[in-house]
Amino acid sequence: MTTRTLYAAGAALLAFGAACSSKEAGTLADTDASQPQALTVTPEQRQRIHVVAATAVAFRPVVEATGNVAFNGDRSTQVLSPVSGPATRVIGTPGMLVHRGEPLAYVSSPDFASAVADYRKAQSAFRNAKRGQAWHGPVYFRKETEPYMTIAIRSGSDTGPVTIADVNLKFIWDVVSRIRVGDKGKAYVVDGNGFLIADPDIGLVLRKTNLAHLPHVKAAGERQDSGELAMFSTDLAGAQVLTSMAPM
Repeated sequence: MTTRTLYAAGAALLAFGAACSSKEAGTLADTDASQPQALTVTPEQRQRIHVVAATAVAFRPVVEATGNVAFNGDRSTQVLSPVSGPATRVIGTPGMLVHRGEPLAYVSSPDFASAVADYRKAQSAFRNAKRGQAWHGPVYFRKETEPYMTIAIRSGSDTGPVTIADVNLKFIWDVVSRIRVGDKGKAYVVDGNGFLIADPDIGLVLRKTNLAHLPHVKAAGERQDSGELAMFSTDLAGAQVLTSMAPM
């Protein structure tokens, strides 16, 4: 047994010496410390004695710290999309040789789709606008809920500048809602495709309700100048109604 092990065992024995009776403690105190003496431990104390051999282990200090991972600015170039939206497909790969105008990723962007639609409406308005005469574009739904119409007018010569405005048709509801036809009758407005753009029930307009299948709406679209002032037809619920149409 090594000297280091003897020290460990001796420390354990001294710890158990405190548990001896006062008589034994007094006897040990009266005995000369330079003379070896026998120490008796109980079986219970013996079970608590553990001898462990000391061994050398490697020690390496570890320091924990927070940090950020960044790209090497000298070997990378930041690429930004001109429109916002999530990337649906990445074409570029690390170390890839790219050229000007070459796509690196595909981006799904509602802002881009809206910008393209606005550009096409502006093109159509510029081509069709006449000097001194307002041009009315088709009704379209912005955000798939609110009806709008593009109105354009050219000033100056036939090649002069064009003023374009997008008009929210939802506010026609204020006018239509004041019209009363008997006890249960109502007035409403549809576009050339039969979509409801004004109705006392604004929820029908916001849901883009299409009435093109109703007989009176179909007749109004097929005959621009009809001599009939009224006709029998059906409503959305299938009930028979008396209707009258007028172009706007």
